[in-house]
Amino acid sequence: MGRLAGKTAIVTGAASGVGEATAIRFAQEGAEVVVADMNSEGLERVVSAIKAAGGRAIGVTVDVSDPVQIEKCVADAIAAFGKLNIVVNNAGMPSSHGTTFAEDPWDKGIATTLSSVYWVSKAALPFLKVQGGAIVNISSLAGNTMGMPVSWYASAKAGVVGLTRSLATTHGRSGIRTNAICLGAVDTPRLRKILDVLPEQEAIHDKRSPIGRVGRPEEIANVALFLASDESSYINGEAIVADGGFAIAG
Repeated sequence: MGRLAGKTAIVTGAASGVGEATAIRFAQEGAEVVVADMNSEGLERVVSAIKAAGGRAIGVTVDVSDPVQIEKCVADAIAAFGKLNIVVNNAGMPSSHGTTFAEDPWDKGIATTLSSVYWVSKAALPFLKVQGGAIVNISSLAGNTMGMPVSWYASAKAGVVGLTRSLATTHGRSGIRTNAICLGAVDTPRLRKILDVLPEQEAIHDKRSPIGRVGRPEEIANVALFLASDESSYINGEAIVADGGFAIAG
């Protein structure tokens, strides 16, 4: 019996990176997983990996900026597994989009990275309330402890932390805990694309970081697992920083 045995989870942005690692980790711990993403090819790969290891999963192609598609995603989860206990809001637009103020894709960035968290949570809440559950939102140092020149991204990730606390206070008595993870640099395909263009940034990061490296997706998945499981039953409304100590290094 795993730590999530008997539970069903939706993980958005689950076709790669942190979302993929989280979906696979949850399945390893016994959860039935709804792998949600726009990337249908990535979905098939992740679902196949989960099933090959003996887990249960379905893939749902969804644009999280569209509330109608989100409603269908939740409905598909209920149709497949009959319940919903956990939501991980990981989907979002990369911070590399709109690196100058003039290019700032404000509406799309906010819709994909912040509003999506609201709409997914809203759609899931009626089902989470049946048995109690957990919402885990993926934020960033940009939304918690560090300034960032990409205005839409910093605003969206700060909004995720604020929304996390609002959901925690509003729905805690319904047995739903809501927490956020504020990420530092994590070795995902998105980060690798940036480092391919600016390879010197990895060395700069590693020199400043107290542990001398970027994080691994599996390390973030383990934090999400803890927050989604009953082991964190007294943690609610928190923004857990997972950055290897980068933010405190000065």
